[in-house]
Amino acid sequence: MTTSTDPADVLARIQGDVAAAHERMRTAQDAQTAIAAVRGVGRSRRGDVTVEVDAAGVLTDLRLDDTAVQQSAASLTAAILVAVRDAQVQAGERAVVVAEESWGAGSAIVERLREELAGRHGRRPVLGGRP
Repeated sequence: MTTSTDPADVLARIQGDVAAAHERMRTAQDAQTAIAAVRGVGRSRRGDVTVEVDAAGVLTDLRLDDTAVQQSAASLTAAILVAVRDAQVQAGERAVVVAEESWGAGSAIVERLREELAGRHGRRPVLGGRP
């Protein structure tokens, strides 16, 4: 393939590259905003503990019913940990959906996110029928 050295052609290629770079930047900014809004909610098996985490899995809310504090400390600890893990998996799955919508299901960014989540949770999020 021969590339034209005509100044007008070179300028048009540069302008096209710059426009494409701007579009990629807008996509990344939109994805960052959407991922920042992702939340996951998890509940204990008894339903007396509810937690919320952000896309990074950081706890943002913890709610305990009155019955939750009537159980042993060990049981309450286990209930909280179950709820947090479920919320983290949910938030991760939602973050993958946002990334897929932004960059496409087969993109390197989505695959890297899936690998990171698998490392955290020991499994790959299953979305759209694909593990």
